[in-house]
Amino acid sequence: MSANSSQPTAARRMTLMSNAPRFALGQMVATPGALALLEQTGFSALALISRHVHGDWGDCCVEDKA
Repeated sequence: MSANSSQPTAARRMTLMSNAPRFALGQMVATPGALALLEQTGFSALALISRHVHGDWGDCCVEDKA
């Protein structure tokens, strides 16, 4: 373990890697219907985009994960 952390170095490295964006975002657009649904359901567009860019795609079949 490192002197300034209670986590082993490998565990800290994994956390850093999993928090890194997997790709750069380009221009983001949304249809009026999508924006209305976000407002209606209380979902945060920023939170959903963050999940996507960090590789958290929820429950996917094996083919979609490839």
